[in-house]
Amino acid sequence: GKENYLTDEPLASESKDYRKWLQEDTMVTTWLWNSMDPLVAAKMQERFGQSKNSSRIYELYEAFFSCQQGDKSLSKHYGILEGLWGELTFYHPLTTDIAILERQHKKLLVVRFLSSLNPVYESLKNGILTEKELPNIKEAYACLKQLPSTY
Repeated sequence: GKENYLTDEPLASESKDYRKWLQEDTMVTTWLWNSMDPLVAAKMQERFGQSKNSSRIYELYEAFFSCQQGDKSLSKHYGILEGLWGELTFYHPLTTDIAILERQHKKLLVVRFLSSLNPVYESLKNGILTEKELPNIKEAYACLKQLPSTY
């Protein structure tokens, strides 16, 4: 069963099984959101919503772009990806508003840049991801340049 995703502590991000855990945790979260009455879901979002949760958005993009079928069945693999893009859509709802699309695009660039970095930047990357607002790509780069230039 998947009940351990509701009751256990999350795996440490350094764990070798973390990506698999994150993908399955996202799938369980999506099941929960999709099974809620829309009014309950709206109230939950209002009370516990984290639309600016840069760390979670980063985790989702990282899991989404690194997800591989491996030894999973096609159905299982599809379900995991569906869960990931479902939660990404929760944080970045579809819109025709150009300003919102531009902000989402800029966030994607920053998240992709951060996800491509070597482990030596981990603490600075985590600092960027915990800021109230994700900086633009140039600000993120400037922040990371604080590390000695041997890297």
